[in-house]
Amino acid sequence: MIQCEDGGQSLIVPGNFPQTFVNCGGVYQCPLGSDGKPIGFLAGCAGKYLVSNAALAVTEVPGRAGPLINTSSHSSHYVTPAYYNFSMADRYPAVLRHTARLLAMDIRQRELKPTVILGAPMAGIKVSGALAEELGCLGIFAEKKVLAAPNQAQRALSQLRLERYSLQSNDRVLICEDVVNNFSTTRELVGLVRAAGAEVIGISSVINRAFPVSTEFDGYPVMSIWPVPTPEYRQEDPLVSEAVQARRVIWDPKKKENWRRLIEEMNTSV
Repeated sequence: MIQCEDGGQSLIVPGNFPQTFVNCGGVYQCPLGSDGKPIGFLAGCAGKYLVSNAALAVTEVPGRAGPLINTSSHSSHYVTPAYYNFSMADRYPAVLRHTARLLAMDIRQRELKPTVILGAPMAGIKVSGALAEELGCLGIFAEKKVLAAPNQAQRALSQLRLERYSLQSNDRVLICEDVVNNFSTTRELVGLVRAAGAEVIGISSVINRAFPVSTEFDGYPVMSIWPVPTPEYRQEDPLVSEAVQARRVIWDPKKKENWRRLIEEMNTSV
């Protein structure tokens, strides 16, 4: 871990948030071969797609020595050669404050005037709290209820819920996430707000990796500090299928031991 005695202040590059994030150790980029195919680990994504019996998907089965070609209809997670881990940045108080101030600046310029900031678990919780403090709003967060544990073929299956907090019909809710991508988490959070009868006024994110970059979701503005369009791939895509079959996929990249493995892979390939 990068050691800082100034709360991370020395990691901040004014006017250059991407470099600040890199300085925190939050970016993984899979090494690529001369043909553009990944030669290192891919990262599993939260987004899923439906695989029909017309499309072969390579999956892993617990207890099985090798990969299984599954032709039944099921859902699979996308994979990506690049991953952005905000938990590597939010551990530094100075970087967290800096991030919240950048988010708040955009929100004020748009005159959105939220009354509640709703954070997404888990990496969105700290930045949403810092943003709520910066804007003088109420700060709440959703919680993740795990429905199925992760395995060799997919990430954990979960559902978002408002367990600790409630919303009122006159609340103007700004959703705050660390990273937006396929908007699967965003869709769940919007549903929670609507179910409570409150109003969603926008989505604020630190990083927008949607491919192509989207500045709107379901009619709501999507604001971000760092728009960095990053593609995701189906597991059977020719560009990544060899890596998937070779089990070079980290399905839960944010776990500390997995993230360490990814960064070591990236650094040794430089």
